[in-house]
Amino acid sequence: MMKRSHSNTNQQQQQMKNRDEKSWTHQLLTNLFSADKLHIPSTKTTHYRNKITYNLPLQCTDSEESDSGLSLLADEQLNEVCKSINDWAIERQQSTTDTRLFREVMAKCSRDGSIMIRLTVQRSSNIDDNNNWNKDTIQAFTTHLTTLHPNIKCICYNETNNKARPTKDAPLHLIYGNNMYLLEQTPSKRLQYQISPDSFCEVNFEVEDLQYKQTVKLIQEYQGAILIVSGRDINSYGLGFGSIQNEQTGQKVFSEVVAVQHCPLVAKDAKANFEQYKHEVKATVLHLPKDEMADGVSKALEEALERQNHPQVVVVTTGGRKGLHPSYLNFLTNHQSIVCIIYNSCSLNSLTVDVEGFISGGLYIDDFKSYDFFAGTKYSASVLRLLRRSKTLILPIGPAGSGKSTLASRLVDNSPTNMCTWWQRDLEFVKLRNANVGMNKCKSLLHEEMLSFLRGSGCGDDSSVRILDSTNGNSGARALYLKEAKPGLFIVIVLTCSDDIDQNDMVDLLLSRTIDRLEGGGALHPSFPTTVDEQRKKHLAILKGIEYPSNDEVERYKKECPRTVVLECDISDVSKLSSLPFEIFMGCSLSDKLQQVLQ
Repeated sequence: MMKRSHSNTNQQQQQMKNRDEKSWTHQLLTNLFSADKLHIPSTKTTHYRNKITYNLPLQCTDSEESDSGLSLLADEQLNEVCKSINDWAIERQQSTTDTRLFREVMAKCSRDGSIMIRLTVQRSSNIDDNNNWNKDTIQAFTTHLTTLHPNIKCICYNETNNKARPTKDAPLHLIYGNNMYLLEQTPSKRLQYQISPDSFCEVNFEVEDLQYKQTVKLIQEYQGAILIVSGRDINSYGLGFGSIQNEQTGQKVFSEVVAVQHCPLVAKDAKANFEQYKHEVKATVLHLPKDEMADGVSKALEEALERQNHPQVVVVTTGGRKGLHPSYLNFLTNHQSIVCIIYNSCSLNSLTVDVEGFISGGLYIDDFKSYDFFAGTKYSASVLRLLRRSKTLILPIGPAGSGKSTLASRLVDNSPTNMCTWWQRDLEFVKLRNANVGMNKCKSLLHEEMLSFLRGSGCGDDSSVRILDSTNGNSGARALYLKEAKPGLFIVIVLTCSDDIDQNDMVDLLLSRTIDRLEGGGALHPSFPTTVDEQRKKHLAILKGIEYPSNDEVERYKKECPRTVVLECDISDVSKLSSLPFEIFMGCSLSDKLQQVLQ
């Protein structure tokens, strides 16, 4: 297989990033991250990280470091421990003929202040040079370090023969402590669980506790549901959320948990942890490669649904820097028992890709909070609740040339794939006339096609956003459309000119917009004239016949569909007309509450 050059790969990644940054989904998320009301800042901007990795001699792998090489973000006691290790290694190297002993140190502290250390010992290719890390040296090292830092509970090490960091399957050797893990506890119910040296996940306890509490608020209403947890920390999430109780009733919220992780070390911890609390949380723990998660979780979920008499399903997942595997994301959007997805993100790039997939799959963002996950830096984290989008009908009202088709085209082209379904009366009319169908027969067939489109036959599930592109100028017809479609969200777009404009000036404006329908133009239409005089008569007739919605009519809409939104736009206002499609996209992709915050 030919390998791509780094320059080509970087160029493609940059092109993808540029494309994502121009996408409507990226703009929507950027707006959410920019809203102060949706952001929860950290109270600490330095010395908060409870996990840190250093290259040795001391060199911070974070971008934030002080003159000493220590991280400004790491918990001070972790910095002190790592500096002690560094100083010990340098002193030993200076007093002996030994070469460098350690390549790396990783340190983690728990909520109770306990510390776990994982060292990487630097081995030489010459076996005779590898006697510097022996039983006596190890004893001297552990005694020295634990005397200085008595809250150390575990020290272990792996080895490397080159400059590379060992992989996660490299053997670990315990040299201090009773167990090669640290005990952590869930923020709720304080359930203790083990985390192994290469599987620690939490970085900033303050922010993670806030995210945890926010998630509990978003999921505790789903009494009796099955919970799926996947991603960064299935131990804390699976045990913590799986054991939460309803604040009003005191009942345990979730009937069962399905926990899945691709990392063998995290999965190993999870199996031990869930076994310890099997009487507290009924769980199925899966260790699966990313490309097998969809099938494996689907099978486990079907068995759980059968056991629990098919309740609703809630998902709590983290995306990570690379996001969800496409097959797993498709499983989450397609399984109709899944009614709520909590997505915990630490990367805007992967979040954009995954939210694009969620919106395409029929979900919308119901709730959002951002956090200073790496406080004092430009990086933020976020927690989103995604729910199933209700059936949506978009009804633009206006004469020919007012911008209905342009609006629909931009909405379809810029929205995630499969989000919108566009039915164009004029286009369907052309198809029938080109097939030599008579005028009266055309009208009859078009009416049936339109009703089928509104009801949903043959155009996807009820989460699809339906755009009915026609003049839509008759109030009785609009009442029929609403009755047949039965939408959960009804967006009416009124395209007209201000009362100030003279009717002749409005016709001139519309004529300038339908110029391509003239003789020799590129948008000829069987039902629209091809001369200026005839087009003028047509525009006047349409304007005379349009019934724009009255206040009483809108109130009737709201009785049938409480989530009725009426957007009015002056078609001479090019700027407003241009921004309207994105405004509609936001309306279909965000809850009313989030839209109000952004306004």
